[in-house]
Amino acid sequence: MDPFSLDKITKKTTPTSDGTLESDAGVEQKTTLQNIALLHRGIKSFNLMPLVDSLRDGSFNFDSPIANREREFTRWKRELFALGAYFTEQVWQQMEEFQKNTPLAIARYERQYGMQPISVEDFKRELAYLHSRYEKIENLAEKAKHAIQFQVHIWGEKMYELRRDFSGGESKKKKPPELLAYTRCWDMVAGGGLASINTSVEWQLHAALDNAMKVIWGLHKILPTVYKNSMGKEPNRAELSTLWTNNINLILALASADLEVFFRLKKLITHEEQTSIHSYDFNPNQFEIRQTNGSPALEIKDSVFSQIPQPLVIKSTEHLGCPAMYARASGKQDVMRALYFWNMRLAEEFSFPNE
Repeated sequence: MDPFSLDKITKKTTPTSDGTLESDAGVEQKTTLQNIALLHRGIKSFNLMPLVDSLRDGSFNFDSPIANREREFTRWKRELFALGAYFTEQVWQQMEEFQKNTPLAIARYERQYGMQPISVEDFKRELAYLHSRYEKIENLAEKAKHAIQFQVHIWGEKMYELRRDFSGGESKKKKPPELLAYTRCWDMVAGGGLASINTSVEWQLHAALDNAMKVIWGLHKILPTVYKNSMGKEPNRAELSTLWTNNINLILALASADLEVFFRLKKLITHEEQTSIHSYDFNPNQFEIRQTNGSPALEIKDSVFSQIPQPLVIKSTEHLGCPAMYARASGKQDVMRALYFWNMRLAEEFSFPNE
């Protein structure tokens, strides 16, 4: 199915006396995915997967000239996102191995020892000192972020070792495709007018994954408040679990947006002052609970999208979704889904109500 299809319509719903949702006859609303698709009207969608596949199978032409960021921005961005997806896939493969050997697959930064995995017992003791749900969620988001940072750092060290092994013109060995890709990405970023801390490929990679996780945990923070605003009561564990499971659709809808579009939208749905470090401070008043495909789900209100001028103009002539949507994880899913469900397991274990 086309991710930008406008076929799905959600019914406007009203809470009944028993706390369930009842559809209001004749009143139809668009899903967040539909509204995001409408924001992209007139902007050509580009399927990045063939380009990512060429990096995977080694058929990518690394001898082709690098696009100029100012004069050929669309082509430059297309290739940068494909490289980002390729690297994200490699980092996530490491993450899956980390998950196999570490029950929680989260980490803590220690000044003396760097990133260190955390045991279940240690983490439960740490959470015992935190009383508010927001504190616990921010702590969870921080530890999950550190685990990703840890894997990006390990991946970066591997790339450094490869560069060292193949440095100098005297090396007769054929460079592996991952090194060719890394070198090309470095040249693209540094040569594209971003010669600063952003020049680091590792920084770029971590920033993209960190943005995705800030969205995931930011939405989790507001779920109970939005539920209470819509339903008139606090959600119990089962209700929160249903919402958290269905939330993947909102995550994928936001991930489908072009980066420029996402940040314009984010400005409208977050509080003016960002106080949290590891998750976005979304404004619950810009969200609501609706029946989507027969199940309650979190959606951004239609009124938010009416605040964005149409037609939307972005720098690129085509729009690309988040690179993690093109990166493969195990189980025939993409990394965006895998990232979400890993964070979801942490949330259910440590931040949900007991009943």
